[in-house]
Amino acid sequence: MLLWCDGIDFYNSDADLGTSEGHLQRIGTGGTYTTGGRFGGGSLVTSGNMSAGNNRVQVFPNYKSTIIVQYAAKYAAALGGDFIMYIYDGAGWAAGLYLNSNGSLDLRNAAGTTIATSATGLIRAGVWHYFEWKLVVSNTGTFILRVDGQNIFTYAGTIDTQATNAYVYIVGLGGGSGGGTYDDIVMMDDTGTECNAMLGDCRITQLAPISDTADADWLKSTGTDGYAMIDDPVPGTHDGDSTYLYSNVVDDLSLFDLGNMVTSPTSIFAVQSAFVAKKTTTDARTIRSVLKSDDTVANGATKTLTTSYAYYHDVWTLNPDTSAAWAKSEVDAAQLGIETIS
Repeated sequence: MLLWCDGIDFYNSDADLGTSEGHLQRIGTGGTYTTGGRFGGGSLVTSGNMSAGNNRVQVFPNYKSTIIVQYAAKYAAALGGDFIMYIYDGAGWAAGLYLNSNGSLDLRNAAGTTIATSATGLIRAGVWHYFEWKLVVSNTGTFILRVDGQNIFTYAGTIDTQATNAYVYIVGLGGGSGGGTYDDIVMMDDTGTECNAMLGDCRITQLAPISDTADADWLKSTGTDGYAMIDDPVPGTHDGDSTYLYSNVVDDLSLFDLGNMVTSPTSIFAVQSAFVAKKTTTDARTIRSVLKSDDTVANGATKTLTTSYAYYHDVWTLNPDTSAAWAKSEVDAAQLGIETIS
């Protein structure tokens, strides 16, 4: 099941990374939000020395015993000498990927023992690589690593030598000794019937509103076009209280047409809504995202707002109108919006 995905195109600042419904967190000087992503959008930049306990971005898989994580990464010219990924079980380190100066990767356990290793020259400085790995945490667990679509190694045996918790609480991503850049992060588990195995190289594309529809209940902070209140440029430039939509009426609904996809992918694994919102009163306020595909309306989970801006998302792995995988034409024709619940 797809837990969440993030193209790192939606944030305004480093601090925003910690307001994404708990799936990203910046530690130390890790997770600096910037441009320079694989396809010109946003990215996360981490400095070196993750072994010191800082300089990383943390991603959260929600206490899963089996996780599948994918992301694009590019490491600086000074390769090697530090971890670029670690797994934390809630009590301590369980395992991690260590980048060596010769471009090889080690899988090391909590004791620092290398339990699997790749060939040299696998990782090249300044080059985007696409990582996919699957972890099963148990005394008879497995760790499978792919880089750029190639199987690198499969380890079978004890993954967490501390054996404290049989789940993953945190995955930390760091920059090795010289710093790294991350983009297009995908987090899955092995449940459900969709997105429960490695997907191959994935690009996450953000589509912004381009026009209003007949459903336009939310009020505008200025002007006459609702979409113009929320179509802030990508990446990372939402304008906070300058332009926005607002509502305090239950069942208010506004839907918007979106821009078309700029590519024609072989497969579309999911559509994910994303919005940033806050409340301005002390009363409880809840809203939800709404996706419309043809004549079928699908509601996201109800979100409880706070008095600070935060980022919210919902995922649809199948088109709710067809109960099948999305086609590009269906994504291009879909409408997305928000509804007031309370």
